[in-house]
Amino acid sequence: MKLSEEHFRRRKRTFWKKMMVAGVAIATIGATVLTLVFWVKAVVVEIRPEAAALKAQRTLQGPGWIQQDKVYLLASRAVLQITAPGFIGDNITLQRGMPERHITVTLQEAPAMIRATVKPADERIKWHLNGELTDTGPQLQTTVEPGTHHLEVSHPYYQPQQSFVDVERGTEKVLSFELNPVQGQLNLHSSPPGASVLLDGNVIGQTPVTMMQQGGIHNLRIELPDFEPINDAVEITHGQPTINRNYRLNPQQASLDFTLIPPDGQLLINGKIQPITDMPIKLESGRELRISYSKAGYLTKTIKRTLKPARKENIHLQLEPEYGKVIIETTPPSDIKINNETKGRTPQTMTLQAIPHNIHLSRPGYRPIQKTIHPDSQRVIQIDETLLTNEQAQLAESPAVARNSIGLELVLFKPDKTASFQIGAHRSETGQRANEILRTIKLDKAFYISRTEITARHYSEFASGTPASGLAVSNITWNEAALFCNWLSEKENLPHFYLTNGNNITGYNPQSIGYRLPSEAEWEWLARHANRRTPTRFIWGNEATVPAGVGNLADESAKTNVATYIPGYNDGHSKVAPPRSFKRDRAGLYDLLGNVSEWVHDAYAVDAEIMGGPLGPSNNTGRSGHVVKGSSWRSGRLTELRSAYRQRAVGPADDRGFRVARYIY
Repeated sequence: MKLSEEHFRRRKRTFWKKMMVAGVAIATIGATVLTLVFWVKAVVVEIRPEAAALKAQRTLQGPGWIQQDKVYLLASRAVLQITAPGFIGDNITLQRGMPERHITVTLQEAPAMIRATVKPADERIKWHLNGELTDTGPQLQTTVEPGTHHLEVSHPYYQPQQSFVDVERGTEKVLSFELNPVQGQLNLHSSPPGASVLLDGNVIGQTPVTMMQQGGIHNLRIELPDFEPINDAVEITHGQPTINRNYRLNPQQASLDFTLIPPDGQLLINGKIQPITDMPIKLESGRELRISYSKAGYLTKTIKRTLKPARKENIHLQLEPEYGKVIIETTPPSDIKINNETKGRTPQTMTLQAIPHNIHLSRPGYRPIQKTIHPDSQRVIQIDETLLTNEQAQLAESPAVARNSIGLELVLFKPDKTASFQIGAHRSETGQRANEILRTIKLDKAFYISRTEITARHYSEFASGTPASGLAVSNITWNEAALFCNWLSEKENLPHFYLTNGNNITGYNPQSIGYRLPSEAEWEWLARHANRRTPTRFIWGNEATVPAGVGNLADESAKTNVATYIPGYNDGHSKVAPPRSFKRDRAGLYDLLGNVSEWVHDAYAVDAEIMGGPLGPSNNTGRSGHVVKGSSWRSGRLTELRSAYRQRAVGPADDRGFRVARYIY
């Protein structure tokens, strides 16, 4: 049949429509593929270890898909979940912007677990895993590495059990144990044998005895008539299943009580002190006891006793007083006090109880003697003492050289108070002056005197405005020197020697041991008589020639400062010299000759009766001035260098100072 042209055109139009639809579809698919290629991100996720990778499950949360080990992302972010049996899962966050296209994920093995219980349930159960203590108590729960493990459960009173446990990763093994009691053995002996044995309160026989017993702590009691029972606790364990005991039974104790006269002595039993307050005393019976009771002043009493078991005994011990002979003699005779009770006068022989006694021996004007004695019946105590006068005792206690509170060295002198000597000068003596009255003096007291003159540094502690140099102080009035002495006495808690009204000296106390100026008699005795066989005219001797270096005098260097000087004499000092610049004199003092002349204690007088004894005039207000002794750095005439030379002075001078002295009783 011949097709019409219209039909042909319709078929042609249909063809082109189909072709257009196909083209659009192909274009759409192409565009979609291009879009997927552009937007999809592929990430390779490698799972390790291999055992985990083989069984791994992957789940993607978010747009995309998983194909084998690749993950395709359609969104900007998704989470990949990875799980595998026996391993701990992991979550991986994937993002389109991440640079990595290959990620490795390593899964950790899941631990295995062992759970175990045991009977009996006891807190003393111990669990050892692979040889190490893992836990205590009736239950065990612990995580372990996969594999085979050695587990041991133990209790001291049961037989231990052990097991080898195989566990795989991520699995749990549950075990249970039941322990069997330890079967132990008791071997019991006693000395003496035949004692009853009670085990946990039940009689099991007499020693010696052997028996089986389960593990644990068991209380034992061993009993035998007339012997002290023994209580013991034994412990049977799997480490020590056999217990051996050999008990020594002691005889049953006896009881001792005492009546002790006098009380409060010392009680010894077999040489051991027994407190008297612990009455009655429990003692072992059957053996001999040596009992002694003693007290000071009494004869010790000792007895022996053998005590019977379970008996109480009272012992009466009464001591007899102990006496000793005491002979007391003194020179000179003295009064006796014993324990503050007057007992007459020495010599005496007496009997005293053998306890400590305080003996006091005294005599007016003498230093008392006090002693403690302990008489003894086995010997005679003899006291033979010589009492010293107060002066003798004070002298004996006083050092030959002392250092006082301001650093002064004090030298002790002990003139013979029974011997007299002369001061002053005969008219026939060359250079003698009319005021050098010849007098006979006795120095009746020992005294200290400073080895050196007082320095400005010493004086500055008393008078704060004084420059504190190390040279001898000068330009000091007699009144100021005396006030310095009172200050020094007060500093050392000594009574004042000088009496004052305000800052004025009104008199003195001749009995005081406080500091003072040396008297004229003391000064001259030191310069002419001390440590000399015969008196000397000068400090150095009787020769009229001045020895080299004997003292700080008016020498060649001082001739521009003085009216008269000693030609050819050089001492190295034109004015005041430091202390100890020259040798000590025969008395052991420095600068008694030269340096500065020295104020002495005495008020100036020229009448022998007024001049008085060792301390000079009793009226020492010094209205006519005071005596100055010794030469100075200005002295250049032999007359001034004589030890008898004396001056009257009222005010200060630049070549006049002082030294200090004091009595010791």
